[in-house]
Amino acid sequence: MSAEAAPATRAGRRAERRPARRRVPGWSVPLALLAVLLLGAGALLATALRPVEREVLDVPAAGGAALVVLTPELLASGGGPVEVRALGEGAVVLARGGADDVAAWAQGTTTATATGPGADGAVVLQRTEGTGPAPDPSGSDLWTAQVQGRGSAALDVAAPAATGEDAQAVLVASDGTAAAPAQVQLTYRHRAAPPAAWALLAAGGLAAGAVLRGRRRAAPGEGPDVQAAAPTEPTEPTVPTVPTVPTEPGTPTVPALSRRTGADA
Repeated sequence: MSAEAAPATRAGRRAERRPARRRVPGWSVPLALLAVLLLGAGALLATALRPVEREVLDVPAAGGAALVVLTPELLASGGGPVEVRALGEGAVVLARGGADDVAAWAQGTTTATATGPGADGAVVLQRTEGTGPAPDPSGSDLWTAQVQGRGSAALDVAAPAATGEDAQAVLVASDGTAAAPAQVQLTYRHRAAPPAAWALLAAGGLAAGAVLRGRRRAAPGEGPDVQAAAPTEPTEPTVPTVPTVPTEPGTPTVPALSRRTGADA
């Protein structure tokens, strides 16, 4: 066999051992892009673009009580931030503080305590009679937050806790002597993921699964991406080299005869 044929033969054998590439289905690329878009849209809608839902609860009229106390259980019943808004005539004060501090401030004064919500979803109001007025709550350093206004005021409670050391109540008053504002409203804000977000995530997951299954089922040896093996040349038998016997100058060279075995004879 010639020296040029040997490398070609080895290259052909390497090509035969090399595994053929699998053909990727043509629909897998657009379907993969669609899966990415669906998953991205669903994730955004379930997190950063999650819409805000609002639930409003009205506190029943206090019936002339000087103070209205909103309990920690009521503030935390919405499971998220809550806005307390009070409407009335004259001064309106909203003060937030520890549940024990608010209860101590209202002690001895006619107070309407709002709890619940009850089984029907409405706020439950409990009235406690007192013997005298309460101090003016505006400006006290006992509160963790307070707002005041003329005719209306609003106070945000970011993360209300129902129990424990972080549980806080809200005091609604005028000046501690006059009747508390007649209208008190609670607005709870929720950021629940909409059903559309879960539908987009599910559709994106199905599309991604279809792409993966299509790649696994692609049969080797099909399509234009298949790597063809290089053609191999027939192998010629190797002829052993016959050594020559050295002679004196001028004598013709005679090839040495190899010794044969009985089988070769």
